[in-house]
This record gives sequence, structure tokens and C-alpha cells, in this order.
Amino acid sequence: MSEFSFSYSIGSPPALTGESEPLWSFNSTKVLPCIGGTVTLHNSRNNQSMLVQSEVAHALSFCGPFRTMDAHLERILAAMPPLRDNPQDARSILTSIREAGFLEPSEAAWQRLCVDVTPHESTPARVFILTCDRPEALKRLLGNLCDNPIDPAIESLWVIDDSKQAESLGHNAEVIGAIRHQIPVPVHHVDTAMHEALIGHLLRLAPQHQTSLSFLLNTDRWSGMPTYGRARNLSLLLSVGFRALVLDDDILLQAIAPPCATRGLKLDSTRGREAAFYISHDALAQHALDTHHDPLIQILGNVGQSLGNLMLNSLAGPAELAGWDGELLSRYGAQSPVLLNQCGSWGDPGTGDASWIFFLPEQSIKSLIGLEQPLEHLLAVRANWMGYRGPTLSAYGSLSQLTGCDHHTLLPPYFPAGRGEDALFGIMLQRVQPNSLVLSEGWSIRHEPLDNRADRGDLKPLSVTPGMSTLADWLGREPEEEQGLTPARRLLSVGDDIKKLAQMEINALERLVGEKIASKRTSLLGRCTEHLEQLSSMGASANATAWSDFLSQSQAGLIEALQSPEPAPVRSLLEGDSTTTEASVREMGDQFADALLAWPEICEASKAFRPD
Repeated sequence: MSEFSFSYSIGSPPALTGESEPLWSFNSTKVLPCIGGTVTLHNSRNNQSMLVQSEVAHALSFCGPFRTMDAHLERILAAMPPLRDNPQDARSILTSIREAGFLEPSEAAWQRLCVDVTPHESTPARVFILTCDRPEALKRLLGNLCDNPIDPAIESLWVIDDSKQAESLGHNAEVIGAIRHQIPVPVHHVDTAMHEALIGHLLRLAPQHQTSLSFLLNTDRWSGMPTYGRARNLSLLLSVGFRALVLDDDILLQAIAPPCATRGLKLDSTRGREAAFYISHDALAQHALDTHHDPLIQILGNVGQSLGNLMLNSLAGPAELAGWDGELLSRYGAQSPVLLNQCGSWGDPGTGDASWIFFLPEQSIKSLIGLEQPLEHLLAVRANWMGYRGPTLSAYGSLSQLTGCDHHTLLPPYFPAGRGEDALFGIMLQRVQPNSLVLSEGWSIRHEPLDNRADRGDLKPLSVTPGMSTLADWLGREPEEEQGLTPARRLLSVGDDIKKLAQMEINALERLVGEKIASKRTSLLGRCTEHLEQLSSMGASANATAWSDFLSQSQAGLIEALQSPEPAPVRSLLEGDSTTTEASVREMGDQFADALLAWPEICEASKAFRPD
């Protein structure tokens, strides 16, 4: 082992030189506490270890993205101002760490990810339209499909009818019947009769999973609740062994380019998603730039793609990895698949309220506040672009109004009822398929609901209560003991985790939930602080004042909740709901866990289902 000490010796680095300099990333390394102000660096990529001063490890934590050595030194200095004395000593230490194998060169990463790449195959695909009591929207979308050529890979179209009203089911049947002959592939209406036929088929082949099938698929089990997840479970079961495109019924099949400078393929997170705001839908239409590409063909071109193929097709070479997160990239290999595709929204953002803007980056907030129309109006009109400037890879996805998935391998089911099923699915997918990626396309789909959603523009102060998001936060951790396990075994582990929660003694459960809520409140509070600090550069206006008031109220509420938390958050939540009891919540958790354990066999049984 070698021992190095920064000794507060990082000074101002020399000016950056040409872009042709090699790029380096500090990744794949754990920092293990040691003695006397030292830590051990252990690199899992090459199994090397090194003993260094803790200041060195702290400085290296800023070196995850691929940058030049000079750029790394500049970033360290910006993050650790006291370290400015002798830049040559700092450079020498960083160089020594690089030579010991703790900094990965971009050339090595490129070689690792772009060799032995298997060409992408265009396997058969199915298209699913999810509809619920919106016959006019369904009619519009099916007419839109008739106006576009059908990709040869698409072998059938399925309308998943989640309508609660018998009248809507009848209207949908008429709409499908009138247009079926104009679509060159079989069109199936998954109505009540076909739904019952599918369940009957599954019960014959997997009778031992009757309770799980009822939990995941039966409408009566969730009477009075939205069942978006149940509808998506049907699309999953009918797509086993296929690639699938899942469409909301209120979209139009037009791909719109982002209204800003575009970029190439990047590795990013949901925090990189941007937005633009328009004063009316007429103004939105005037700024729509059609890419003149069929969105279904665009999504299918990338569903099931490997990371290596995407990189080879999109990037010129190792130099274009500049800025990529090396730590995140180190988790993947050349064959890491894109199992989930999504795209941006052009029009209605599809959210239940206006709090989504809280998670936008500074530039998007600045452009919103800079508009002359009142903030309340801009959020109520719901005429937005929300998406990425270019194709973006990430570890997690949530879904969009047009989503692609590759169901040749095991995917988890959705929680069948309530809201938040999309975020929970994204978390479980990452747990079950940690080697997979989500690709957000660099364009948006037109989303034009026929109903008035102005009431979804309310911007209410943020708060945190137990719910689906709490479960998602807890499941989102990545247990080390799951590394190297099969997807089926990982799904079993997720089910075991949920069953533990369902069977946990109430006081222990209260402590766990309280910790997760405190963590979420702390995260939101930190983001509030960031937004408030950024306000100083956005000028004085009525919109800036309204945004400041929202942030201040959210900040005050979060601080109060952190300092005076509810001692029993689960019990308090149940006391406010006359229809839900502790016993019913535990039963629901047990049944969801059992459904996860049964899911692989249910999927296998669904392969043999034929609609006729």
C-alpha cells in the first residue's frame, strides 16, 4: 500500500488545454474507514487497494465524471476552496492515484462497452392502447393510427379497456369495430369478456395462484379506485415474449423536437429533464417542430437495444464520454439492454398537480418565472414541453404517454390500483434488472387530453406522508447480497422485502416509516434551499414572488414536520381513513408480495393465451 496526503495542497490548476487530452473517471471504488484520519480505497474493477488521507478521498469524490486531469483539479478546487497552495503537489498526488489504477481512462471504458456487441434484432412487437371511459379519445387515436404506416415488426394491436361505465365499453366496441378493417394487423378489444377469458386461462394453467391473479387483475378487488396498474398488468401479460408499445388513449402520433438546442446521447438522471411553458395551446402549436418521424417506429428502433450498440451508433469515440458519470457507467456492460423506453410530453404534462415543476433544473424555472403571464395561469393552462434535449440513458424510469418495453426477459408487475404505480414499477425494474437501462428519447409525443384539467395546475406547499412513494423509497436501495443473482431470484427478494414489511411489528414499522419520511423531507428541504438561492439571479416580478412564497411555505412546513414529527405516522394515516385498517394494509402487503413471487409462473402461463 502507498500512503498519500493532500495536506491542503491543491492550488489553482493551469488553464485547460486542448480537448484531445485523455479523460479520466474515479469510479468503482469504495471508501473504507481506517485509523488516524486515513481511509482505504478499494477498487472493485481491478481489486486494488490503497491507504490515503481522508482529504484525498473527499477530493476524489468530485472526480466521477470523465474529465481531463486539469478539469478534475479545477473541480476539486471549486469544491474545496481551502486547498490552494501548491498545485504541483496536488497534480502529483492525483497522477499517482491514476497510475495506481484508481482512475479509469475513457478509452478503457469505451473498449469495455463497445466490443463484442451483438447487432440489434427487430423482433415481433405488439401495440397496446390503454383507455378508460374516453371513447372520443380512443376514436381519435385509432384514426391517427390509420393515417400512419404500420411498422412490419408490429403483429397486433390490443385495446386494454379499463372503463368503469358500461356505456363506455359499448362505445369503445363500436369505435373498434368501425375502424378495425382499416388497420392492417389484428385488433383485439380487451373488454370484460376477454378479460375473463384471460383470467380463466391463467386459472387453468396456474390454479395455485388464484389469490394473486385476483389481486393483480380483478376489477372488483379495487372497486372505486383508479386501476392504471391493473390495465398495465394486462398489457404485460399479453406481451410476454414480445416487444411492447404502450400508448395512452389521449395522445396523437406526432413526434415533436425539443424547443431548444439539442444534443447527442448522454447518461443522466431525472434531474436532467427540462420544460418549457406556453401561454396557450395555440402558442404551443405555433412552436411545435415536427420531426417527421413515426414515433412508434422511433421507439421500436431502440426497445431492446444494447448499450454498446447505442454508443457505437450515437458517439464518435471515447472523447464523447466527456462529462458522463463514470460511477454510473461502471455498472453496465456492452450487452446491458434497454428494457424501458419513454419520451417527453408536448402539451399536457400528465401530472396530477403542478408540483412537478419543483423538480425541474434552474434554467427551466427561470424561463417560467420570466414569462409575463401569472404563474397560476401558466400552470393551469398545461401547455408545456417536458423532456430531454436529446436521447438520455438513466437507471430509473417512470413511464410516459408512449412507453416501450422489452418483455423477452422478466419484468415486474405493477401495483394494480391507486397512484404512484409507475414510480414503484421503475424502482422494482431496477432491483430485478440492475444491468438494464432506461432510454428517454430526445423528442416528445403530443399529449392532448379532451377533458379540462385546469384544476391540476394548483401549486400547493410540499408535504410528505406515508404511501406508495415511501414503499418505493425503501425498495430503491440496492442490497449488495443480490449482486450476481438472476432476475427471478431478485424478484423473489423484492417480494420477501415487502412481506417483511407486512409482517413487521407495528413499532418497528413506525420507526422505519418515520426514518424514510424524514429522509424524504430532508431531501425536499435541500432542494427548496437550492431553489431559493437561485431566485436571487431571476429578478423581481410577480411570478418570482409567487414562486418564492411557494418555496418558503414548503420550506417552513418541512422544517416544522422534521422538528415536530408525528410519532406514529402509520397509525395517524389510518386514523384519517375510515375505510382502511392496519389489518387491511398488512393483508394488502402480503398479497402483493405473494403476487410478486407468483408472477414468473403467471407470465409463463400467459404465453399460451389466444384471444379467439
